[in-house]
Amino acid sequence: MHYFLLDANVLVPYYCDDGEDRSVRRRIGELMACCAAKKVFLFVPNFCVAEVLKAFAKKCWQEKIYGGRASDAREAFDKFREAFLDDVVDSKLLYSYELSRRHIRRSDEIYEAAAKHSFREGAFPSAFDVLIVSMGMNLARIHGPKGLTIITADRPIYDIYRTDVKFFPHTINILETDIPKDLL
Repeated sequence: MHYFLLDANVLVPYYCDDGEDRSVRRRIGELMACCAAKKVFLFVPNFCVAEVLKAFAKKCWQEKIYGGRASDAREAFDKFREAFLDDVVDSKLLYSYELSRRHIRRSDEIYEAAAKHSFREGAFPSAFDVLIVSMGMNLARIHGPKGLTIITADRPIYDIYRTDVKFFPHTINILETDIPKDLL
């Protein structure tokens, strides 16, 4: 069984079809189907749960992409929230992975690697990006370096992986790449 750690930015397009990121929606849909069939295991950092809910609220109320009326926004938000939380609560499809002190301890190593790359490329990771990589490092230690993959649509997380592919957990930028069939 392969294990995946999902960034919030790959979950929002899956639950909230706004017409953008169709490839992300399709790719995550394949992953969710494999999880439902017990072929893979999906982790989501617990702070990403809040990030996903924030993104739903922003799309529904601020961007008003689901209608201009408050009742339309409320209905859309409730639909997305319920579907997402149904998959997270009781770990139906997504296992909420708790942030701990051990994840914070490695952040200096990750920032150092990111600094080497970002000086050339210009994209520096957020604190959440660094914590996701650190959580991935811990999960890779548990499940083996070939047993865990981080899935993101965020360039900085993928760039950290590229600085040292033997040190950092395998990472896929789902905007650019399908999930290899041998991992599913």
